[in-house]
Amino acid sequence: MSAKEPFMKRLSLLLFLIPFVSAIAQTPSVAEDQWRVVHADRMQIREGSALDLSENSALPRLPDGTLPRLKIREDGKLSARLMGFNCGSFFHFPRSPYPQPTREEITSFARAVRRQGYNAIRFFDADLLCTEKDLLPNEERFALLDHLLAELGRNGIYCTLPIAAYRIFRKDSVKARKNRRFNDTKLRMYLGDPETRRAWESGTRMLLNRRNSCNGKLYRDDTTIGVLEFWNELEGGLIWGGISPETQQLATEKFREYLQRKYPSRSALKQAVGLESPEEVRVPSRMLGNLEKTPLDREFLLFTGSLARECFDWCESVVRAAGYRGLTAQYDVPHWINNLAVRYEKSPVALSHKYFAHPYLRKGRYFCSQQSCVHAFAQNFLLNNASRYADRPHLITEYCQPCWNRYQFEAGPLFGAYGALQGTDGLFIHESAVLLVPKRGSYPYSFFHVGSNPVLRAGEFIANMLYLRGDVKRAPFRIDLTIPREATRLYQGLSLEQIRLALLCGFAITFPDLPRPPELKTTPVPAVLTIPMQGKSKDAGFSGGWSAELKEDGKSAFDMNSVVATLKKRNLLPAGNRTNPDAGMFESCTGELLLDSPGKTFRVITDRTEVITMEKGRKELPGFLRQITLSEAGCFAVISRDRRPLRESRRLVLVYSTRVANTGMEWDETGEYLLKRGTLPVRMKTGRFHAEFSNPSSRKFRCYALNLSGERMEELPLHQKGNRLTVSADTSRIKEISPFFELVAEENHHEE
Repeated sequence: MSAKEPFMKRLSLLLFLIPFVSAIAQTPSVAEDQWRVVHADRMQIREGSALDLSENSALPRLPDGTLPRLKIREDGKLSARLMGFNCGSFFHFPRSPYPQPTREEITSFARAVRRQGYNAIRFFDADLLCTEKDLLPNEERFALLDHLLAELGRNGIYCTLPIAAYRIFRKDSVKARKNRRFNDTKLRMYLGDPETRRAWESGTRMLLNRRNSCNGKLYRDDTTIGVLEFWNELEGGLIWGGISPETQQLATEKFREYLQRKYPSRSALKQAVGLESPEEVRVPSRMLGNLEKTPLDREFLLFTGSLARECFDWCESVVRAAGYRGLTAQYDVPHWINNLAVRYEKSPVALSHKYFAHPYLRKGRYFCSQQSCVHAFAQNFLLNNASRYADRPHLITEYCQPCWNRYQFEAGPLFGAYGALQGTDGLFIHESAVLLVPKRGSYPYSFFHVGSNPVLRAGEFIANMLYLRGDVKRAPFRIDLTIPREATRLYQGLSLEQIRLALLCGFAITFPDLPRPPELKTTPVPAVLTIPMQGKSKDAGFSGGWSAELKEDGKSAFDMNSVVATLKKRNLLPAGNRTNPDAGMFESCTGELLLDSPGKTFRVITDRTEVITMEKGRKELPGFLRQITLSEAGCFAVISRDRRPLRESRRLVLVYSTRVANTGMEWDETGEYLLKRGTLPVRMKTGRFHAEFSNPSSRKFRCYALNLSGERMEELPLHQKGNRLTVSADTSRIKEISPFFELVAEENHHEE
């Protein structure tokens, strides 16, 4: 080799990179603003492809092939780690944009769920079975649900089943679905309204005593039903308004009765709340949504807690009387401390829901925050995790960072990584991560729809590796936050700063003054550190009716720096751990996760997967991925598909995801207010990446662009020199827009 040859090779590589790097440095070009159509017919993963995650989603079976009943282990963990999604839009009417699924499509759907890496779904439409009259099930609909449960069981997929969500087995019709007084009905359930309770009880008995026409099992005995929930987001009746005057009057009467029982004398009532008579009371139309800090407000909060306890006990008695022996759970919007306390006392499985940048109507237009969740310290994961108790399973049964938030690529990596770090028992994204049937017409999917969204799909692929495959280690120790009984007497949440401890290590809450569910016989591993509750948060004024937002309420005595110093002194955090709370930097105790809030950067480095979410630009990295340059803000990941460490892997998947929008979708100059929702098809923003990897074996690779089903579309050029491997791609130029690419060692390049 001549002396000129190395120089010429370096020059050749430099000339190759100049157009790419200079394009990033320039102002936005036509290519950077380009949005390409997503192919809706590529949504089901091809068996055996690089995107087939069936191996990750496999669960142990009984000798007869059925799933064992989910149980709570002695250490408080669930007997299986679950990753799933919310499955609604199942039952439809003839003119609906969603066709009614056939049995064949349901069979195909269940297989697709496994290939996409899920071992659970959360089914929403059980209370939509009746179409002719209240509590009279439509046999055609019931037969489809039979088939779905049978196919889920056959494919090793658990079903988490909310008994009620919207209709409570009343007549379902197009007209009825336009009546959106969901929260009114939920509040009446709390209040013990006889008609509401009768509908729920009758529907529950009908459901649990149904004999499946496909597998012959009674629903109550079918172990495919992993967890039975009483009612989805029942708390909406307490916090989101939409209450009729009649229901408000019923609540007023119940509160007066509560006060009369608790303070039977006029003098006791006046001393406690400053009133002469309970008849002076009238509850607010938004219930807890308008609560302040007066003595009467405190009593009202305690009153709602007593309603919640009684409601849980009544529902539990109904399902047990019907013969169901599996796990039950209730109360999944537990952001205020009184509700956390109720759930601690009653629910053997903890559920939680929390979104980031949830769209809602503001000033007559849809609004969606354009803030980065990384910049907000992964707040929606932290709020979910801050409802976790160490002595029982915790399922996050709804979360999302929906379209049109421009950082939606953060959701999968954040929940997958921190869910694994915390040992969360289940992650269920909302919604429809696997398409049951394609949608008809041009009206777009919901803002939360995952199956049609390649950015959220890419995030779920990454999360599956971090969480379900277990590439991110669980934290080896835990800090417990103790909450005193006094804290339950105010409508408040936990300190948003204190719950950031979950970015470092295991974190859970406990109520030492309260009893646990009597059936819960667990002994979790003790916490290495127990700290008192310090500081609090309050309602941030969100009034969208589907989510809850919190903000810090005043100054706290909590000192994060002191806790970090204590952990380092006890060698629980390595001396080199880069956590700096004042700088907004948090590194996990395992060293695998690093969140930089001001830099809007989140990084994961494990033996088999490396991920970075970032703004556009260049980052130098210390792992297998040495350098990454992105022309658009996004998520980039490299994943070993053959389970070998990255440096030894012969088959890898690269992911580069940006953002999606509907065709013709428009927003204002802030990006927050929607001007036009647009139509189908969905479009994905194009971008370019330039990635440099270490390649210590000097193995030769080939690179392919993959479509959304995992099929190889075309081979892309790459550059290799010694122990360095360089891959560049421009998604505006590949055959079809997709976030997925495959690297295959030349000796394995025929594998698909």
